[in-house]
Amino acid sequence: MGQDGLKLKNYKITGDDTILDEQNQITPEVRRIIEELRPDVEKGRKYLIKKLNSLSRKYPKTPVFKNFLSVVYQKNGNVKQAYAVNRWIVKEHPNYLSGKINLAIEFLFKGQSEEIPGIFGESMEIGELYPERKEFHFEEVIGFHTVSVQYFLTMDEIEQAELRVKLLEDLDSQHPKAQYAREILREWYMTKASERKERERLQRKEVLLKDTRSHLQTTKSPNFHFEKEINWLYQNGLSIDRKKIEQILTIDSSELIEDLEKVLQDSIARFDFFVGKVNAEGYNNKKLAFPIHAILLLAHFKKKDSFPAILQILKQDRDFIDFWFGDFIADIMDVSLNNCGKDQIHRMFEFLKLPNIDTSSKCILGESLVKIINNSNEEKADLTEEYRQVLNLYIENAENENFADTEAVGFIISDIMDLAYAGLLPEIKQLFDLKLVDTSICGNFKEVATEIAGIPVEKNMGFIVKDIYEQYEELGGYENENNNLEINEDLASEIYNEWSISTFDNEPIVNSKKPGRNDPCLCGSGKKYKKCCMNN
Repeated sequence: MGQDGLKLKNYKITGDDTILDEQNQITPEVRRIIEELRPDVEKGRKYLIKKLNSLSRKYPKTPVFKNFLSVVYQKNGNVKQAYAVNRWIVKEHPNYLSGKINLAIEFLFKGQSEEIPGIFGESMEIGELYPERKEFHFEEVIGFHTVSVQYFLTMDEIEQAELRVKLLEDLDSQHPKAQYAREILREWYMTKASERKERERLQRKEVLLKDTRSHLQTTKSPNFHFEKEINWLYQNGLSIDRKKIEQILTIDSSELIEDLEKVLQDSIARFDFFVGKVNAEGYNNKKLAFPIHAILLLAHFKKKDSFPAILQILKQDRDFIDFWFGDFIADIMDVSLNNCGKDQIHRMFEFLKLPNIDTSSKCILGESLVKIINNSNEEKADLTEEYRQVLNLYIENAENENFADTEAVGFIISDIMDLAYAGLLPEIKQLFDLKLVDTSICGNFKEVATEIAGIPVEKNMGFIVKDIYEQYEELGGYENENNNLEINEDLASEIYNEWSISTFDNEPIVNSKKPGRNDPCLCGSGKKYKKCCMNN
């Protein structure tokens, strides 16, 4: 069906019920009978079966009575008889459109959609099915295109289905058949999305995460050199008094750095302890922000020797990351990885090669690595080789549950696309051939190759420099919003239901432009689409 649109200009649409009276042998008397019977036909009154059989014999050249008979049989569950009448109609009245529509519906129910073009014509356009006609009744057009929508959806020809739904909406968006067509189109979208997600789930390989914390667990707090100042971090949330931060920043001491690194280690060693407190006492932002404080302060001091302590946080599992950092993790780590690790790129590549690391951690580090590379003077060839080693490690360990991670590979390839490292395409192709890539993240190989070859390295991928006070102001603002938000669950449910209904009642969005991987996410998070909702 290669047409770009529907040729509505070739015919006129009318609501005049008499336009086919002459062709269908409908006299004024027959018209009177038809209108008298119509209400009971729509209700499927059984008494009509005998009467309609009689009328069909009395008026053999009038197909409407046979069509009514098919409808009554259908409404009473006698599908076999309805199908028999459909064939009777098509045989006796080959040009009667309602008969063709009935037969097409039968084929849809039987799962024989491929037969429909033989009834409706290969072009599936009403004007070409009846080239001699210059006028069609409104209900003929509505009925024909509603069935056409069903046909194209069963054949997965979504663009043709969308064209016809748009036509039905333009004719009468409130017509029951237009609403039905819109609904089955929406269901098609949902079904296909579900099927795609299931395929991706079945193909996805997730890295095996191992317990790295249990043997470290304790209930004892560390000893600190600067007990008073460090205690502020344990007693204050992200809206901490600026004067306290200013006082901490005046301490120029390696012992303070040691204390801050101990704070990070404490978040690991007493993880079970703090989880237990939350379970018993509830969540208290002021008592659980100390790892975030430590990372922000270490990022400010820009000490290279603190980099291993920061990486140790990223080595933890998702439960740990979610508990301490939630949605802040990427923004917090971005600054610290740059400030403490920009001169230790080799360590970042070594992190990407580690086994048993959660996908999100490699994703976070990978994006920061791209920004560091774009801001550095390193030769691309050297860093291409670093990435090649990472890709080859995944290729060599395709069946190793300690490494195999389709999402992580997808994010790494996405980072390589941002850097336009075309020399890595052979290794990337191998990863696709091994089915080690989550295509929902970076696209298929053809898309990857096209983008790497056709798009220059982004110049806007560097860091947006924020001082520590700007970071606190931003993070503290989010914390205050969450603290002040009181949720009425009944009201929230009511609003959601109203939104769902109004959304599904609106015209389907067709051929809308999908955001690019590096475009701002449509959800409003401020993050890139590839790092936010692209994989949801």
